[in-house]
Amino acid sequence: MYDEDISRRRPRQNGRGPVLPLALADLTRAADLFQPVFARTDGVDGWVSLEVSPLLAHDTKSTLAAALDLHKRAGKPNLFIKIPGTAEGLPAIEEAILPACRSTSHCCSLANNTSRRPTRTCAASNGGSRRG
Repeated sequence: MYDEDISRRRPRQNGRGPVLPLALADLTRAADLFQPVFARTDGVDGWVSLEVSPLLAHDTKSTLAAALDLHKRAGKPNLFIKIPGTAEGLPAIEEAILPACRSTSHCCSLANNTSRRPTRTCAASNGGSRRG
């Protein structure tokens, strides 16, 4: 199924190959398929998600940069970018999405949450609502 896509892409210099571009392409197509559900439910349902690389889980600056880049590249309102729920991930979560949380009920998803502290902090910043 992916042979043609893989053969068209040369491995990147960082050695990661075509995995992220293929995943992003798949998920943007999935977001398009779920868009009618997203619209009909006013954003309650119809989401797809992509997680920032867990290799960045302990690097706030790189996690934030990756999350913002993925969101921009996807360009889909119903493609949710998940940020690792580590102590270093919390500042990235706050910087990336808390301004939007003040105007919407769709907020935090903590991926690979390894402690309760980030979840509580995220919930407190969203008026006590914890989604995930």
